[in-house]
Amino acid sequence: MCSNINKIGFRMCCGFETYERVLREKKFRAIPMSVFASGTIPTREAIEWICEQPNIEAIVFGASGKAKYSEYKIAGRRICRIN
Repeated sequence: MCSNINKIGFRMCCGFETYERVLREKKFRAIPMSVFASGTIPTREAIEWICEQPNIEAIVFGASGKAKYSEYKIAGRRICRIN
């Protein structure tokens, strides 16, 4: 399932608590997007939080440029061991 999932509930339909419960209680492959909440959450903080959540298989993100893409990629590799 690909959906907005972030620590502040930004654009998360059905509310943050619903996602938190489903991630914890159901078995499925979650692919979060909008983990930075449109730049509201700092990179390291956002990635650390999302990687602590159960059932996360991958992360989808957009980047405004090459530097941001590199920042996200490096942080993901260090924090979540994402390739």
